[in-house]
Amino acid sequence: MGRIILYFLLVSTMGASLIKPWIGVLAYYMLALFVPAAMWPWVFKDTRVSFYIALATILGFILFTFGKKIDFTVLKSKQNLYLFILWFFLVISYFFSPYGATENSGIMFDPKYLLTNMTKVILFYYIAILLIDNKQKYHFLIMIILATATYFIYWGNMQYFTGELTRLGTLGLTGPGFAGISSVYTDENAFAMFFVMSIPFLYFMGDYYNNKIIKYFLWFLIPWAWHAIFLTGSRGGLIGLGIVTLFIAIRSKKKILMIVIPILLILAFVFQAGGYMQKKSTMILNIEGEGSAQSRLHAWDAALKMTIDHPITGVGLGNFMSAFRDYSDKEGKIIVTHNSVLQFASEAGIFAGLMFLLLCFGLFTDYWKHLKLKSKDTDPFFVATRESIMGSLAGFFVCAQFLNLATYETFYYLLVLNTVQNRLVNSKEVTDKDLGV
Repeated sequence: MGRIILYFLLVSTMGASLIKPWIGVLAYYMLALFVPAAMWPWVFKDTRVSFYIALATILGFILFTFGKKIDFTVLKSKQNLYLFILWFFLVISYFFSPYGATENSGIMFDPKYLLTNMTKVILFYYIAILLIDNKQKYHFLIMIILATATYFIYWGNMQYFTGELTRLGTLGLTGPGFAGISSVYTDENAFAMFFVMSIPFLYFMGDYYNNKIIKYFLWFLIPWAWHAIFLTGSRGGLIGLGIVTLFIAIRSKKKILMIVIPILLILAFVFQAGGYMQKKSTMILNIEGEGSAQSRLHAWDAALKMTIDHPITGVGLGNFMSAFRDYSDKEGKIIVTHNSVLQFASEAGIFAGLMFLLLCFGLFTDYWKHLKLKSKDTDPFFVATRESIMGSLAGFFVCAQFLNLATYETFYYLLVLNTVQNRLVNSKEVTDKDLGV
């Protein structure tokens, strides 16, 4: 039955994507953020759902292009240029890498997979910003992270309350994935990062909705998202949680929350997570021997040396581990740089790292411009989405200095949201049309 439903949804979505390719964009990001194939592998099996939907969406996009229904002037922005330059240097690093074959460390470190995946991510970024051209479509795109967060918060907490987390004996809660089937969320830091990035959306979109059931339901999910982050045992996740909580407290319309929210988070940590996090840290130290902070310093030092030696190409996508032994006398194996800027700079050259920084700072500057708008006619919907994007970015950017998140697709989803928002806010066609919530 599950397979029948899957095929029905797949065929229906492909057909809709050919006629209205923006539906395919929504389906793509739903698959990218929710990763249902890892959640229910017995249903998806070897069916390449994402590939078929992507193909139908691209074909629909081409048909729309021939029909002159797409405004390509949207592409004229610094953010779009930065992203293209980033992709260009990823390609250069792949074909002109100073290192040959890499060690077999899994698909996440395979150069061909990394380039193919980033090409897909960036291609769909451009398709999305061209097709999501009105407020209603944009709202649907926002709802994807709300829906995904809702299910993951439920799923993550159920792993704890059913005893599944204890039975598996893992160091911390990770996202969906089974033996031989992994996803980006099978790393506890990446899973924690999703919760961190979704919390601002839960709060600010909840504040926007007039429907009290929706409003309080989204707010009700927030402390459970805290608990899910605690369960991951991710120290980077805790840092990100602190950042987004502080942002929400400062930017909330209710100033009393500046005091209440941080206090509630501290109490939640003390009573829910204190012992668990201490136990997790002890287990990590027993496994690693040397503190992870010192390992990060070794990784950063090696990454800087790689960037200096190969400023244009880097050492090649996925080649950091192979090159590490040539740039450090530390014994043992360090797989990643533990810094997103250095991840791109060391593997794809200094310009790739610079473009990643400029993409992040571009979102900050767009937000700052928005704050300077004093008009009372500012659409509450766009105020809520802008605050959501900025809060999410703040948590991501801080954590990105300690984790490898350069290819984390939720970040590129934020870029899409930001670009589309700028387009709609600057468009004369934007109205205060009721979205029915």
